[in-house]
Amino acid sequence: MGGSWPPTLGPAPNTSQLRGALQARQKRVPLAYVLGEVEFLGIPIRVRPGVFIPRVDTETLILTVQTYITKRTRVLRVADIGTGTGCLAIALALHYPRARLWAIDRSPMAVRTARENTARYRLESRVWVLRGDLLQAFRPHTLDLVVTNPPYIPTSHLPTLPPEVQQEPKEALDGGPDGLSVIRPLLQQALDALVPGGWLFMEIAPPVRDRVIHTAKRFGYRLVAMEKDLGWIDRVLVLRTPS
Repeated sequence: MGGSWPPTLGPAPNTSQLRGALQARQKRVPLAYVLGEVEFLGIPIRVRPGVFIPRVDTETLILTVQTYITKRTRVLRVADIGTGTGCLAIALALHYPRARLWAIDRSPMAVRTARENTARYRLESRVWVLRGDLLQAFRPHTLDLVVTNPPYIPTSHLPTLPPEVQQEPKEALDGGPDGLSVIRPLLQQALDALVPGGWLFMEIAPPVRDRVIHTAKRFGYRLVAMEKDLGWIDRVLVLRTPS
């Protein structure tokens, strides 16, 4: 079939660019890294090697927040922990126009990318991207909501992941021996950072579901719900701190 390059896809790639893209894919480089962009809930998000790639499964995290949290008239104070590209914070900021959000990540590359994405949507006055470790920077009872897609894959399972996934940053995937090496301190710190009755929305996967729920209840959280993704797989844990 003939025809010209669709203008909606941007400038047509030249032969050298196409050859480079094909060579990268032959090496199992993730397509999102090759294209430099991915859509998250219909929002174009820039992505680069060294930064975790947003996935459709994680869209369930935002849709779940929207189910339980209405568009309040007062300011909603939110922390996005392990922000990566900043896609969660950006999606929440666009949906909740009065929200104030802190997007936190330990990776300098993630912080750089999240800041670029935040600036792309002119959200710098409401979304602050910071380099930090979990919730350590927050004073007690200063947040209404924490949203997170933490690493939850047990270390022993990492070699079984597809080659493309293994090229993503290990620190975004590796949850330690039992999958909870990041989740456990995050749950503990969120108890202090959240207001009484505050919300915690966390992406998990079935292999660690029961351990995470048991740990959360032991810390004193109330289990509100376990929401499924589009594949009908348990994906988002909804918790509240004691009132």
